[in-house]
Amino acid sequence: MRLRVGVVLCLFAVIGGTGCRKPLTPVVDKNLAPETWITAAPMDSITLRDPQGRPIPGDKSPSRIPVRFHVYWAGADQDGVVAGFYWAVTETTLLDPGSGGLPPVPGPKPRDYHFTTATDTTFIFNVTQDHPDREHAFFIYAVDNQGKADPTPARFQFTAIDHFPPIPVFYLPDAAPGFKIGYARGVGFVVPYAPHQPKTTVPDTAYFRDVSSAVLPARDTCAANARLDFRWFAQLGIPGNDVKRYCYKLDEPDYICGDSSLHSVSYNTGLPGDPPLAVGTKVFHLRAIDVAGGGADSSRRVYMNYVPDSWFSGPDVNDPRFTQVRESSTGDLRYIDLSGVNLSSWPGLPGTLMSPDSFTVMPVDRPERPTFFEIWNNRIYAHAEGDTVHLNSWAVFYSGGYDKDSKYRVKVDPLDPALPADTASAPVVDPRPENGSPIGFRSQLTIREDPFGSTVPFTASGLAPVFLPASVSRLTTIGAYWPLQISGRAFITTRAEDGDGGVDVSVSNPADPVLRQEAGTATPQELAVRHKILAFYVNKAPYFLSCDPNFIPADPGCPSAPAPTTFHGKQWALNLLANDVDPYDPNQREGHPVGIPTQGKPLRYKISVIGQDLVGNTRVWEYHQDGNIHSDPTFFNTFNVTLDLNTKVLTPNASVLGFSAAGDSLATGAVTVRVQLCDCRECELREGQGVCITKDFPATYSSTLVEEADASSLRRGRGR
Repeated sequence: MRLRVGVVLCLFAVIGGTGCRKPLTPVVDKNLAPETWITAAPMDSITLRDPQGRPIPGDKSPSRIPVRFHVYWAGADQDGVVAGFYWAVTETTLLDPGSGGLPPVPGPKPRDYHFTTATDTTFIFNVTQDHPDREHAFFIYAVDNQGKADPTPARFQFTAIDHFPPIPVFYLPDAAPGFKIGYARGVGFVVPYAPHQPKTTVPDTAYFRDVSSAVLPARDTCAANARLDFRWFAQLGIPGNDVKRYCYKLDEPDYICGDSSLHSVSYNTGLPGDPPLAVGTKVFHLRAIDVAGGGADSSRRVYMNYVPDSWFSGPDVNDPRFTQVRESSTGDLRYIDLSGVNLSSWPGLPGTLMSPDSFTVMPVDRPERPTFFEIWNNRIYAHAEGDTVHLNSWAVFYSGGYDKDSKYRVKVDPLDPALPADTASAPVVDPRPENGSPIGFRSQLTIREDPFGSTVPFTASGLAPVFLPASVSRLTTIGAYWPLQISGRAFITTRAEDGDGGVDVSVSNPADPVLRQEAGTATPQELAVRHKILAFYVNKAPYFLSCDPNFIPADPGCPSAPAPTTFHGKQWALNLLANDVDPYDPNQREGHPVGIPTQGKPLRYKISVIGQDLVGNTRVWEYHQDGNIHSDPTFFNTFNVTLDLNTKVLTPNASVLGFSAAGDSLATGAVTVRVQLCDCRECELREGQGVCITKDFPATYSSTLVEEADASSLRRGRGR
């Protein structure tokens, strides 16, 4: 059966025409694989390990090489020749979403390999602008002439560092590259009057310096309407790592990029499609991106819009119109009485800005005078620095200024009813192109209160003038009006504002430069802006009518030179006549208008007797008026006080007052009656209410025989 089956199979084979199958010959690959070596590169940190399995060298940190690196390799084949090499480079991704850190370097995919017959080349490994240090792995294997590949590719892991990317450098077109770093070009105009501005012409080219830190403020300034031209080139850090593209932005929200041929850009050209730049601090950012993908930034900062200058332009205090009358109570020379004047038809003070001149004289043409007006009790005073104004008066300040680049965009609506009837002859409220003038002024007041000097800084005023009927900032005065209701020393500064919103902020706290100048500690910058500050006093001090014949004790300093008063016994009758020209009772402040005195005169006294006691010691006895202060001005004009050395009281108030110690007695002889007079109620407790003066009056005390007999035992006892 077995034979029969074999015969059948053979017959089938013959019929098929194939004959019987021969045994298969085994295939033997006699071609040896080539070997691959990296001959000049970082050490193999992937496959080479020590006996403990640690990478060689012993640290796990990959080698660090420049982003541009020349790699050499070689191959050998024992039974043929090497036909070429396949190489691949892989790198880490930027972020591992799972761990939040960098993942390990991935292995190459087939598509990552590239064929070459060279045995060396210079690589520029990829990095990014945010990650200039990036891990890579390099793989290479040889292929022989029969297409057989090295099964064990040579490889190493490394970190490519791009620490020397191309650096963008700004320059001027008319200078050698690298020496100038940026410029702004604009057109200027000439203004003939500029007392505090050393340059009266906006320069055709204004240079601004390099600022390497983005947190620093702008160091230089150009005109508000200037054209900004930026030109640059790149300084290479590594030869061969060239610039691939440049990206820049100024006011743009995102970078605008171009290829390596982009070397300049201009702003504010006035060409169609180029919008005008807003004023303020400008930071031009430029980024050069190299072939590897890394980059370096440079920035240039400039402030567009010259800040206007400011000065006071008050009245001429030597003008005869302000020296017509001397007030007997204060000695003020400069005032005009408006009692009975119809203010609706009053022409103002010709030749000053308190007249229609305030609408016709441009701020740049107003002469500098550190003076101001005061309005009080139907009078207008002209004051200079250091003067004293009445408490509860109005102070009026006019200013001049210079601005060399902004358009005259004064805030005026022609429909405002407060405008002059003939606006054509009122250039101050007429918007127009640049004319050298700011559009208005702000001011800020600070008062150091009496008597201890606490500082009260007031909020800066709004811009004046503003002729906009629908605006909450409407202010239809050319001058700055300040109510002065705090007794103390006042400091005020003026601040010009230009048509682009630039404000002169060279003085922050108006009190500091003045006080430091007086102390000899002012900086040069503070001395340079001192002319923008006016310092004066608020509140005329009360005064004694001590030269009145009825004043007791007598004042030897009066022209009649009366003899000192002699007091007999312990009942001293004093007649302390006094007055206050600007009384201001804080209890009457509510509803009381600014500019007139209150009816009450809150005068207050403290009397001290300085003399010797019965054993020859100098002593001081003080007598204070109680809190029940009278407000009748006629009462204070004839203030009679009885000083009782026994009962220690002042009458007519009839209240017990302070006396140093019971039993002490005043000895016969010369004494001093010291009187403190204050025009306030509680100025020691509430600053700013008023001011006090003190005056000494020499006198003589003559005790009675009864007093000396009562004190004889005390004298004998202390004499032992």
